[in-house]
Amino acid sequence: MGSPFQLTGIHHVTAMASDPQANINFYEGVLGLRLVKVTINYDDPSMVHLYYANGNAEVGSTLTFFPIPGMRQGVSGRGAARSLTYSVPTGTVPAWQDYLASEGVATLLNEAGEVVLRDPDGMEVRLRPSAEAPDLYSGGRRPLELAPQRIVGVELHSFKPAETQRFLTGLGATEDLVLADGAQVSLVPASNQTSLNPGAGTFHHVAFTSSQSIEDTHAAIIETGRHISPIMERDYFRSIYFREPGAVLFEVATLEPGFTFDEPLEALGTSVRIPDWLTLGRESVKNSLPELHHFDGNMILLG
Repeated sequence: MGSPFQLTGIHHVTAMASDPQANINFYEGVLGLRLVKVTINYDDPSMVHLYYANGNAEVGSTLTFFPIPGMRQGVSGRGAARSLTYSVPTGTVPAWQDYLASEGVATLLNEAGEVVLRDPDGMEVRLRPSAEAPDLYSGGRRPLELAPQRIVGVELHSFKPAETQRFLTGLGATEDLVLADGAQVSLVPASNQTSLNPGAGTFHHVAFTSSQSIEDTHAAIIETGRHISPIMERDYFRSIYFREPGAVLFEVATLEPGFTFDEPLEALGTSVRIPDWLTLGRESVKNSLPELHHFDGNMILLG
């Protein structure tokens, strides 16, 4: 399959959760990611949307959640991602194991030397040691030197792994499904027959960056024969959505304008951001959102 563009890296990963406050307490308080944006689900303004990232809110470090209070537990399976992996500074695996044990979080060490853990909804997160120069951010209760860096891997549970592999290599990934930014996509073997049951603790989609404009990328995806959304305006980026041949929902998102579109870097995550285009029912939307606090108890204000 020829294509005028490549998927160059991971932009963000989005998942589902059952309790927004428990989600904040874990990802901000325990893992020490930075809560960089609290906004609404643009497709359902009654739902809050949480964004976490590294200290500089960099593309490729972002993990987002649609938390729905009381959402039933989901079951990971074919048609979605199954896990994601953050890089952490080299040599910190034993310290991470000790720290997470002190927080009451069970872990195991897999064959790749990654720390494997689950969040409050059972979603699998892995921590992989990396020799990259660390961007140390003092977040949550974890020690400074353990700071997560960026998403370096996603595992996809495809209905058709071989076709998913051909699709990704056709869009610039290596035969081992490594993207230009070094992030790796891995595939669950076809023998695993579990089917996705969407709900809390399951992944919604994986977003990638592209070597071309969003308009050119949109046209190129149409040429592959995939059904695709219109170009969507998300304020912090523009994006398109489509399902790859194995039914996993993909998004391709732009780098600009970024999370400082509506608040400065130092203020990220301190208030709920309601987009300017939401004029009708704005106050009603504000009133419907849950009261949320940072892990340390400081309230996240309504913007």
